[in-house]
Amino acid sequence: MTSTNQVSASMGVNALLNKQQAKHTALLKEMASGSLQSSMATALATPLQTEISTIGVVQQNVNIASSALSTSQQALSSVSNNLTKMLSTASEALSANSSVRETLSQQFDTLLQQTSNYVSNASVNGINLVSSNSNSMTVDTTTHGGQITVDSQASDAASLGVSSTASSGWATSSSIQTSISQVQSALNEVSNTQARLAAAQSALSFASQVNQSSLLAVTQSASAVSDADIASVAADSKSSQAQTVLATAAAQQENMLAETVLQLFKNR
Repeated sequence: MTSTNQVSASMGVNALLNKQQAKHTALLKEMASGSLQSSMATALATPLQTEISTIGVVQQNVNIASSALSTSQQALSSVSNNLTKMLSTASEALSANSSVRETLSQQFDTLLQQTSNYVSNASVNGINLVSSNSNSMTVDTTTHGGQITVDSQASDAASLGVSSTASSGWATSSSIQTSISQVQSALNEVSNTQARLAAAQSALSFASQVNQSSLLAVTQSASAVSDADIASVAADSKSSQAQTVLATAAAQQENMLAETVLQLFKNR
């Protein structure tokens, strides 16, 4: 190798060394910041991130609906308890004298009024399925078209057909029997509503499990895309490191292999 070629090769190796060191530093910086993503990875990751966000919104709505159902069930349990007490009160009145009947009828009406308070307070985020002015509830349960509609049912005693005793005062056994029949019918209606809401609650619970499984799968997919991109950067970094080591070795050998090294990196 001539002296001129040695100098030229030496300058080329030094330039290559500086270039590889700069490239390696830049790659490490991009890896540390997480800013490097290929266009393909970005294209794949964007819809996955959108799906993750959408699942979160759907699950939040499912949670609200589930809470509304739970609150309605609690109110119905209280209504059922009061109706049972009302039935017992009316049954007791059948064998009571007129003065006791009047007292018992007042107790009956107090219990009846309480049922209205129970259902009117059973609201969650403006949703009430059991009050006298309730509306049905429709909720999207999954990101792929799942949906549940729960019909409302006014469930205070008056809405269920149980009348106040104020007008009759249970003066006759016939009026007491009428109250007993009304309460029994109301209890059956409340039981049916509880069963229907329980079925809806089970459906929402299943939907929640589906959403959690979907979220896990999509999150893992998004992570795999990100990991694949980082792996690509890591491979480039290792390649850059190897090139830097070779260039440094060439410089230390006083250009003995300079031209060979330059040829090695000719296409880099």
